[in-house]
Amino acid sequence: GGDFNPDFQAMAGPGNVESAISSQPGAIGFSSSALRSAGIRPLAVARDNIDKAVAPDIDAITHERYPMSRVLSIAVNTPAGESLPPLLRAFVDYILSASGQDTARKAGYAPL
Repeated sequence: GGDFNPDFQAMAGPGNVESAISSQPGAIGFSSSALRSAGIRPLAVARDNIDKAVAPDIDAITHERYPMSRVLSIAVNTPAGESLPPLLRAFVDYILSASGQDTARKAGYAPL
């Protein structure tokens, strides 16, 4: 814990973060690995001062070697014993399908 650096700037959304980073030499920020813009390069990060720094590539993220990765979840609120509405069921089926995983991969996200 502690106070932020006086130069800290909070941004709304990853697009704003990446725009600010790309326009300010030496700037550092947090954004999704799937949203990398031209002129921004990801940094390798170590869990601590003993471990080796790891770059945020799909393999490192998928196998949880990159320390700043996170899991995205989907939650569906359906009463117990009831089926998902057909459109929602189709969406969930697509996400879990090979085609849905390929779409995620092409968008820069790690597949399931």
